[in-house]
Amino acid sequence: MEVSKLISNENSVFFIAGVYGVGKSSLCESLSVTLNIQCYSASDLISARSGEFYGTNKVVRNAEFNQNILLDSVANIMLVHKSILLTGHFCIFNKLMEVELLPEFVFETLPLRKIVLLEADDSIVLTHLKNRDNKQYLLEQISHLRESEKEQALKVANKFSVPLLVHKMVYSNDDMESVKDFISGNGGKIK
Repeated sequence: MEVSKLISNENSVFFIAGVYGVGKSSLCESLSVTLNIQCYSASDLISARSGEFYGTNKVVRNAEFNQNILLDSVANIMLVHKSILLTGHFCIFNKLMEVELLPEFVFETLPLRKIVLLEADDSIVLTHLKNRDNKQYLLEQISHLRESEKEQALKVANKFSVPLLVHKMVYSNDDMESVKDFISGNGGKIK
């Protein structure tokens, strides 16, 4: 069956985006418990099917192929869960450590209801990545990735008329409360 037929208007994906190390997974796990919505990581769904594990290098070999795997995985999940939280990216590093935009068709196909873009100071993200992955990126690389991620988030939100919250992380319960309010429709700052 075609993926677009499996992902219907009855389904909702709340997409939690941001650069590597900004805190998507931790926030999503808290939101999952609070909102009683299952949380999935795009990279974990892709890895489970492709056998390509990103580990500390965060380099993707075939972004378009992986996005098709993601869509198929989400379609299968949506047979069971009508609404999910999905962490992921609008941009990634390719093998040359250049910023690569993920194909737009994936965002057109997913039943995006709301997008949350998490941001943080680049120096904080660098520290998180160093501590978590023992990987040292250049400040300029993370800055460029963050700027590209925001540009793409705005473009996708505008093109597909999806509400967008750009949230600067403070790494406290305030993060969860702000994003929860936005997702549940009780507020949030749309930019």
